[in-house]
Amino acid sequence: MKRGNHLAMVITGGMAAVVLAACGSSTKTDVQPADLQTAALSTIQSATLGDVVVDSRGHAVYRYDKDTANPPKSNCTGSCASVWPPVLAPSGSLQIRGVDPSAVSTITRADGSKQLTLDGWPLYEFTGDASQGQIKGQAFQNIWWAVTPTGGKAAVQPGASPSPTAATGSGGSGNIPGY
Repeated sequence: MKRGNHLAMVITGGMAAVVLAACGSSTKTDVQPADLQTAALSTIQSATLGDVVVDSRGHAVYRYDKDTANPPKSNCTGSCASVWPPVLAPSGSLQIRGVDPSAVSTITRADGSKQLTLDGWPLYEFTGDASQGQIKGQAFQNIWWAVTPTGGKAAVQPGASPSPTAATGSGGSGNIPGY
C-alpha cells in the first residue's frame, strides 16, 4: 500500500455496516468530530508489555474479562463505560497498522453505537490514561488488560519490571463505578 508500513482498510456499509450511532448521555467517549470519519488501530512497543494496540489518539486499548469474545459481547455499560469508554467504529475509514485487519470487527452496543472488536474482544480506552503511550489501566482489578495485536491480554515481558505508571491489582483510583 501507499506510505510504507501504513495499511489502510476502508470499511464499507456492505462489509460491516460500520455506522456510528449516538452514544447515550451517560457515556462520555471523548470522540471528536474528525474521529467520526476516520479512526485507527496501530501498535506501539511498551518496554514492559511488548507490542500493545493503541487507537488513533495513541491511547492504549483494553479488553475486559467480563466481556465475551465468542459471541462478541460488551458487558461494560453505564458508569463502567464512563470510566472505560468503548472504542467506537468510524463512519468512514479505519486505518490499521500492526494488527491483522481480518481480526477487526464491530459489535452493536445496547445504546446502538458500534464498538470495535479485536479477535472478538470489545475494545475500550481508560480515562486514567491522560496522554499517548500511558497504560495505567493494565491489570486494573485483575480484569482489565492492554490488548496485544492478536487480541490477547498483554503481560509483563520476561526481564521487565511493571511500569510505575501502570495500575495494578486494586489500582490507585479507589472505588470505580460498575464493579
